[in-house]
Amino acid sequence: MRTKDNNLYRYELHCHTAEGSVCSNISAVDLVTFYHKLGYSGICVTDHFSGNGSSPNEMPWSQRVKHFHDIYLKTYEAGKKLALNVFFGIEYSITPDIKMMSKVTGNDFLFLNISMEWLIDNKEMFRSKPSEIFKSVRAAGGFIIHAHPYSEASYIECIRLYPRAVDAFEVYNPHDSDIANKNSLAYARAYGLIEVAGSDFHGSNQQVFTGVETDSPCLTSNELVDAIKNGQARIFKIDQV
Repeated sequence: MRTKDNNLYRYELHCHTAEGSVCSNISAVDLVTFYHKLGYSGICVTDHFSGNGSSPNEMPWSQRVKHFHDIYLKTYEAGKKLALNVFFGIEYSITPDIKMMSKVTGNDFLFLNISMEWLIDNKEMFRSKPSEIFKSVRAAGGFIIHAHPYSEASYIECIRLYPRAVDAFEVYNPHDSDIANKNSLAYARAYGLIEVAGSDFHGSNQQVFTGVETDSPCLTSNELVDAIKNGQARIFKIDQV
């Protein structure tokens, strides 16, 4: 397996902690240790900010944001001990009611390169329709990945696509079917969208891992996003042994 030891740097764009996502069973600290052993150079922690998130619906907005950011900080501190870079992100699921943020609704999007302060200051923006929310995120320098866009599940009412409102498509997700991944790839190429991949790791007995790799290290989320935007990040896939 090629690793950062021979000048390849691998980054996970989509993973979850047990502290932040009710669907995950791996702790923040164990998550870091796991990816370090796999040879990754960094991970984006993208817990479920809405839909399957660990914070109750009645939690005030600022506390909700800080709750997820505190989990990220726990992961970040664990990463520092192992020289693994950890970046803050969230997974946002379309929700019709800001008061019901923890309800599972499907149609998931990864928001990278955003800050806790920006989320706290922009509560009202999340009352807008999805395309307006995405516009605001991108205007603030955030990077939006449409996660597993062609997934079909009981909690997903229908497939919704926003080709003009997102930055990248997750064209490979190990949890998706072959046809879903193939449709995602075809759609991304039809619209000229950036192609990325994410393991969507929840701590179960997952065997296939993915992400993007670069020739130079990315020390911040902004550097990672720039590498992706500039075509300097390539999709890779590995099988855990």
